[in-house]
Amino acid sequence: MTFVLMGALAAGQVAAGGVTYRVEPLAIDTRVADVVGPRRSGSLCLPAGSIAWREARPEPREAREAFAAGLRAGGLTVADTGNPFAEGGRGADRAIRAGLRGVRLSACVPPGGLGRLLNHSHAVKGDGLVAMSWRVYARDQDAPVVAGVTCVAFAYREARATLMTMTLAGIEAAGRHIAADVLADGRLRAGEEEGCRRLSDQSGATFTVAGGDE
Repeated sequence: MTFVLMGALAAGQVAAGGVTYRVEPLAIDTRVADVVGPRRSGSLCLPAGSIAWREARPEPREAREAFAAGLRAGGLTVADTGNPFAEGGRGADRAIRAGLRGVRLSACVPPGGLGRLLNHSHAVKGDGLVAMSWRVYARDQDAPVVAGVTCVAFAYREARATLMTMTLAGIEAAGRHIAADVLADGRLRAGEEEGCRRLSDQSGATFTVAGGDE
């Protein structure tokens, strides 16, 4: 995977100080596979079937906020996603449109039924891979200034969590990496190309970044 710089503005202008970014609603690709990885359960984390995407798919509003939180943590100044003036384009110099294009989760979850009462741990833990495509637009310009694909691996462990919050953690991690990619003028960060390859090679998840619009 490689990044392509586009538009008349120099890439360095994207990372100029004082730039505020508005996050568009996150596109969640409906082509993500029905099954996104293996499930394990219990104190010993024994195999317990597969993780269905419907269990792990986040709500659009929460996905957008997780992505915005990651961008902020990565160093970008991001307008409040719940601010109607920001929604109308005021107060922001750039807009970021992103789409969730691939997900792979491997998680150990508490058992259901009586097993939940006997289980000593109520945490959801595991790791995952998330692929996101993204574009940065300048005000009053139709063509993106910079665009790219970011794939990140992440680890997760939270008490009384869900598979959905695990996906949200992956989206936030991707946001942090995308912020660094934007600030680095769109260059693919070390390790992300391998992450994209690992995700695309998994039989339990689709990877559909090519040719998609956010």
